[in-house]
Amino acid sequence: MPACKSCPKGSYCPLQGQINPSQCQTGYVSEQGATSCSKCPDGHKCANGIDSGVCPAGGFCDENGRYASCPVQAGTYNPNTSASSSTYCIICQKGNYCRSGSISPVACREGSFQPKLGQSRSYACKNCPAGSYCPRSGLASAVPCPDGFVCPSGTVDLGQAKRQCPRGYFCRGGKKKSKCPKGSYQARDELAASSCKNCPVGRFCPKASIDPVNCPKGTYSNMLNLTSIHDCQWCPNGKYCLGRGLNKPTGNCQQGFYCPGRSFLPSSRLCPGIRLNQVFFFIISRSWALLPDGDQTTCNVSSRNVQQKNGRKKHLVLLEMRR
Repeated sequence: MPACKSCPKGSYCPLQGQINPSQCQTGYVSEQGATSCSKCPDGHKCANGIDSGVCPAGGFCDENGRYASCPVQAGTYNPNTSASSSTYCIICQKGNYCRSGSISPVACREGSFQPKLGQSRSYACKNCPAGSYCPRSGLASAVPCPDGFVCPSGTVDLGQAKRQCPRGYFCRGGKKKSKCPKGSYQARDELAASSCKNCPVGRFCPKASIDPVNCPKGTYSNMLNLTSIHDCQWCPNGKYCLGRGLNKPTGNCQQGFYCPGRSFLPSSRLCPGIRLNQVFFFIISRSWALLPDGDQTTCNVSSRNVQQKNGRKKHLVLLEMRR
């Protein structure tokens, strides 16, 4: 007579002389040698009458012990074990997405963001748009690009030098750089500027200037925001303008010197070989106010109008503007 066998796990043997074990019905389990089946414990995974232990994280086990992942269509996750229903599944937060059976959310990478709850796919993460930046993972919204920077699509780090507004430009709104307009500048040693500076007195600034340009010798300016060399004022008659970048004439012409308009140095000579103290009379073809400086003036010396005084010659000089 064959020996009797112990009833296996997942089945039960309630009768004496039973030939085959009886299978536990769905939602019930048994240990080896059981004469009856017991209900699958809440929060346990049970299949084929066998208790596999606590329900694993990432899903839940229903009243019959059947395991199911947290629903992917809802974008949920479950970090805990022993869950007995879908109510234990947690909605995926903004800045993340949750695949089927997730134990924890997956954060959207740096340079992207995700503004909605319950997302289940990686394509829910959106590239950071131009004019903003995304410096860390798991962002629900992009961070506006500050003034003084340019942030192309997908920008992560403002510390990158190429993201800073270059010299001669200003940057607002973070999408593009703009040249400093005429009459303003952005300094050589400054980056990340949100505005341009007024061109100072004595200088002029073309478009996109890094450094203001000095008004040349013989000119000055006491006004801000000049745009070209033509805005510099000529030194007035009777004064001289020595040096560059002046905001006023250097001084008045001294006695015995000749300072027509536009002079940067007082001159003691009107014509080659003739000093001011050798002239007894001038004939000026146009008004004094219109006379330019000496190197733009034609001097005509009259050889027939020479006076002798104390053994020294005195000349009659005709000053005319060159044409």
